[in-house]
Amino acid sequence: MHTFDWETPVEVALRTLSDLVKSRKVHCIGVSNFTGWQLQKFLDCSKYMGLERAVVVQVNFYIHLLN
Repeated sequence: MHTFDWETPVEVALRTLSDLVKSRKVHCIGVSNFTGWQLQKFLDCSKYMGLERAVVVQVNFYIHLLN
């Protein structure tokens, strides 16, 4: 997932992503542009529900250019 989806419940997103891994349509779950609490919620829900969890995280990287 490239960003946290505010409109879809975390449980629904995780179930869908987990189904994709189990059906071998994707190798693993990865996220990017999540805040710390969003990632923790994602991981906690996947553990609680017994689903596949995110194994790859791409963090935000901002470049500040000096003039």
